[in-house]
Amino acid sequence: MRNLLCAASLAALMTGMAHAATLIPVAPVPGAVTTNIYGINEDDIVVGSYTDAGGIEHGFFGPPDGSAYTSFDYGSTALGTEPRGIDKDGNIVGFSPDSSAAIGPEFLRKADGSFVAIEKDGVQLQG
Repeated sequence: MRNLLCAASLAALMTGMAHAATLIPVAPVPGAVTTNIYGINEDDIVVGSYTDAGGIEHGFFGPPDGSAYTSFDYGSTALGTEPRGIDKDGNIVGFSPDSSAAIGPEFLRKADGSFVAIEKDGVQLQG
């Protein structure tokens, strides 16, 4: 009975270990007031936004150590850019908060750096 109890305890412990998370440290964007991470892809490229000293949000992506962050902006809203996810190919989705809209227009930033508005029936979706 004691061996059975030990085996059951070991099995429960190993099941819990299978669901353990991994903490990935991410360097802040240089000069940023705040840095927010929203996604990471299979190649360990993070995507997120940072706020500059003027209170404007900018999108960025790159390796978590901050060695090669690339910053970008979508549209011309006064509030900024919020990328929310990145796929293995480097395509990024997000939205651009806008005080004149409910939330802001959604976008796809292709890996080549070009932008596409995300639309349904010819109307741009709001994030």
